[in-house]
Amino acid sequence: MTDIVKTDPKLEARREEVLDAIGRGMGIKTTIARKLKINRDTLTRWIEQDEEIRAAFDDAVEILLDTAEHKLIENMLAGDMKAIRYLLETKGKSRGYGQPKRLEVLTAQMSPDERRARFERVARAFGYEVPETGLAGVIDVTATETKRKEG
Repeated sequence: MTDIVKTDPKLEARREEVLDAIGRGMGIKTTIARKLKINRDTLTRWIEQDEEIRAAFDDAVEILLDTAEHKLIENMLAGDMKAIRYLLETKGKSRGYGQPKRLEVLTAQMSPDERRARFERVARAFGYEVPETGLAGVIDVTATETKRKEG
């Protein structure tokens, strides 16, 4: 343990309370400090100077991120297009997602029918039902955006 733990009886006396607050506060410093009724700067100093507290804080942040990722995946599986787009733009960069110029170039070189067929194929691959009218509204917006950027 560090010197601050040995010389700060207030921290040592509240160690279990601090560790519990870190877990309940899910790694959010302001929330943790409020639960402990201490200044946020004091909490930051304890986290920086004490290995056990830092490890507990880091674990709490990881749990928070894991929980958020789990909800994101749940939303994606439920068909939430914003969640799907976010996941592809962040985790799918190596496959070209999140790089609109690549998509624009590919779709700009396609005829409207080729573009529509490609989008419908992708939608079906992800398990979406494509109405008999197809994805014309989506395709038209994409084609309009591409033309607007070119012009």
